[in-house]
Amino acid sequence: MNKKENSMAIYEGLKIIDLNSEGMGVAKIDGKAIFIDKVLQEEIVDCKIIADKKNYFLGEVLHIQKNSPHRTEPFCPIFHLCGGCNLQHLSYEEQLRYKNKIVLESLERIGKIDNFKLEKIIGMTEPRAYRNKGEFPIDSEQLQAGFYKKKSKTIVHTEVCGIQNPLSDRARNIFTNVYPYLSHLIIRVSQENKLMIILVSEDRALYESLRLSKEEKTENKKAHIFLSLLDEIQKNLPEVTSLYFNYKPRNHYRSIGYDFIHLAGEKKLIENIGNLSFEISPQSFFQVNTKQTEVLYNIVKNYASLSGNETIVDLYCGIGTIGLYLASHAQK
Repeated sequence: MNKKENSMAIYEGLKIIDLNSEGMGVAKIDGKAIFIDKVLQEEIVDCKIIADKKNYFLGEVLHIQKNSPHRTEPFCPIFHLCGGCNLQHLSYEEQLRYKNKIVLESLERIGKIDNFKLEKIIGMTEPRAYRNKGEFPIDSEQLQAGFYKKKSKTIVHTEVCGIQNPLSDRARNIFTNVYPYLSHLIIRVSQENKLMIILVSEDRALYESLRLSKEEKTENKKAHIFLSLLDEIQKNLPEVTSLYFNYKPRNHYRSIGYDFIHLAGEKKLIENIGNLSFEISPQSFFQVNTKQTEVLYNIVKNYASLSGNETIVDLYCGIGTIGLYLASHAQK
């Protein structure tokens, strides 16, 4: 390892010895840890110091002298900007091994648990286009919906997100006419390719106009313009089966508020796990990976080894998917 003597503190030939729990590469400089984003274990890199903390450095990779054999080309065009995915540059098989290692170390080091067997993670056959929900902040100046840059509120735009259902991308690119009114666009997609759209706005006046329009069956000018835009969008996107407006106060800590107006279609989105159908409302918690949810619940069912005489108690259960999935195998 060599250090170039200049104000930028550039280090050449650092060996990445591990990945931390955030997927950042770990190296050592005179015994002090340095964390570097977008590098992999066993790689030899050149980097510059961008922050000197009490117990560690933060670095930015400048050049990779030696690549990991597990490095792969990210399928997302904005992977290096977006804060949504951390490990697309690592092969999927190695991602699973890395996650297994994180669980193992957490149980041993933090949980102080030993003498246990950790089963291997069951991965997906195709780990893309699996997410059934997306929350997209709106860039009010560029009028684009995208994702936050890592550890910032800067919005990065992309036409396509490789882990979202493609119908979600299509909806995001069709709803642009109402972006001037919105702070976030929230999209849920069922396995039957039906959409629930939640339009989140910080415009209290618009919310009140729409509320009065629904209650009094009359439209003022602001509500009329907004609803007319939505009518045109729905004609181009018939997959929208449920449409909501949501008011979120400015600087609210969540991407969604508590005040909803049902604008059109069904009030619930129907999603299936196995032979069960679930009604999902705008605020419902539901696993974002529907296919893997069924895989997970089958494992829970096998581990439970229910005989048919048990009572199932499903605590902190959201809409109760696990308890309902097991219900036919228990007494109550």
